[in-house]
Amino acid sequence: MLINILQQAKMIGDRKIQLSQQILDATEQQSKKLKIAYQNHIESTNEQNSILNNNNNSNDTDSESGSHRPLWKRKFMINLEQNEKSNSNERDRKKLVQRNINSNNDNGKKMRINNDTSTIPPDETTYCLCSQLSYGSMILCDSKTCGIKWFHFNCVNLTNTPKGKWFCPNCRENRT
Repeated sequence: MLINILQQAKMIGDRKIQLSQQILDATEQQSKKLKIAYQNHIESTNEQNSILNNNNNSNDTDSESGSHRPLWKRKFMINLEQNEKSNSNERDRKKLVQRNINSNNDNGKKMRINNDTSTIPPDETTYCLCSQLSYGSMILCDSKTCGIKWFHFNCVNLTNTPKGKWFCPNCRENRT
């Protein structure tokens, strides 16, 4: 009886971890989109300002840096870059830990996050047969020659981590 309750509590805890990881992944992806949009906006604004400044021949630049960007914006951008570098290692570590946790979906329900491939930055690593970013629960192919390595549970029709070795569909075909 007590073991049954503990197993149910573990399943609920694993489910909460999985959902929070999916929310974190979606939030990170949206944050990257917003950062790119913000940088594009800043670049276009700077281009417009430089055109206006060239036409007006005004001296609005900062004497030290020669930048048209206010000092608080420069400091903000530097802080963003520093925070992103320091947090990226922590996020990568947490993702690897999450991938190794046995995740149990309630009643075999499949969850899918809608990832649009056109919004993936070119420097971002993609995974799985679907060539999407890392999100949700993923599984590692045990084949040493697998070119993809990590797969989303949904894309390979898994709900739980299988016991023993697991091979992706491509490697299963190559083994026969």
